Amino acid sequence: FRHYPKSDIPEIVNDHHSVKVVAGTWRGKTSRLHAYSPMTFIVITGKKKGRFVHEHKGHDHALYVVKGKLAVDGKEFHETQM
Repeated sequence: FRHYPKSDIPEIVNDHHSVKVVAGTWRGKTSRLHAYSPMTFIVITGKKKGRFVHEHKGHDHALYVVKGKLAVDGKEFHETQM
């Protein structure tokens, strides 16, 4: 286990959400986290109703809703759903 200070986690912020790049690279920001397998691990925090687009071919994807709800292709997901 390696500890990384919060200041080492790249963050992208706009009017609708913020995205922390915990592992891998996303939209030009690269995490310092050392991973043994290729991955992209991002934490998305919504500020208000908006749209988030993530397209990355060649990986499996998972979403976990911590608080609130979201819709993916018309299907709604609520807190604690994956």
